[in-house]
Amino acid sequence: MSRQAPSWIGRRIGGGSTLLLLLLPLSLNIAQLLHGRTLVWGEAMWPGYAKVRQAWAAEQLAAAPSPAVAVQGAGPASAAALGAAGGDA
Repeated sequence: MSRQAPSWIGRRIGGGSTLLLLLLPLSLNIAQLLHGRTLVWGEAMWPGYAKVRQAWAAEQLAAAPSPAVAVQGAGPASAAALGAAGGDA
């Protein structure tokens, strides 16, 4: 039996997925570089910018609901039960 060459559709799908696999790490690396440059630029314009940015991010994380409480059924009763059971106090 002879093998047939892949159809043009198969080549397009294969080429597209290969291109995606090559461009995805490149774009992620570029995003990290741009973020770093933005922090440097912000620090140059406003002294202490990076510390303010970190404080804001920490505040946002603290305001987010805890996954443990959400699983237990969010509410004051379950939070009190967690505290009484020796959880995070």
